[in-house]
Amino acid sequence: MNISQKRAIRKFFLIFFLFTCAGGISLYYYWLQATKLPAWYSSKSGNQRKQVELVDRSDIIAAKSRLQAKIYGNVAESNKSSNNSPESVLSVASDNSASANPKNVEIGFSDREFNDMMIVELSERMDKSQDIANLPHVHTTIKEGKIETGTVVNLSELPTNGKEKAVLEKALTKLPFAKDRDIYVGLSGKPTIENGKLTLGNNPEVKIGNLSFTVAELANKLGVPQEKLAQKLNIAVEMGQLKVNDMEVKDNQVVFKGSVN
Repeated sequence: MNISQKRAIRKFFLIFFLFTCAGGISLYYYWLQATKLPAWYSSKSGNQRKQVELVDRSDIIAAKSRLQAKIYGNVAESNKSSNNSPESVLSVASDNSASANPKNVEIGFSDREFNDMMIVELSERMDKSQDIANLPHVHTTIKEGKIETGTVVNLSELPTNGKEKAVLEKALTKLPFAKDRDIYVGLSGKPTIENGKLTLGNNPEVKIGNLSFTVAELANKLGVPQEKLAQKLNIAVEMGQLKVNDMEVKDNQVVFKGSVN
């Protein structure tokens, strides 16, 4: 073997070593990002988690009451500006008959109030056999025109039935970093109104830790049909008696424009 051949071999191994190291660094960076927990989360039940722990039935009822009070409070304010008395406004607001005149209203919901909506929506989606205490500790933020709502869970500890267990085990084989540890899972998107319901648009991002995936990318990674995954991830929040005609995101609030019968 001559000198030039030896130099070529050394160069080859140097390049191979650099690529191997780069691959290791990339995998380590990917793991760090995928397992990164949000700043609001704390593994202990401190003040940061207290504000999103709505897991009792009494809390669900309270959340519904707060949302109704928010809507009717804005109806009352709207009618005051039209020189209507509060008594007549409350009378109309409490009348659920079709003959009640619709009242135009504009209501801004904060991330905390949207969080109430999510908790109520999730509780109503749960099977009657499931314990309400299994609801995730949802946290919602409204920022830069988008809504992000998510939770920190240990996927290995989630209560599941036989079918769900098989799906979860398959997911863990595709996402091994998520096994036996707390992982942040969320959805992020620009809110839109579809059939009177609030959704996160047609192409929401799926957040795992600090990583973002489209529904198509995550479906491909998990080896499941995209349509099936999209259906599972679809969030359509009922607005109750508020008939929404338009909406916008401004000043970290979701502002709905519509009417209440």
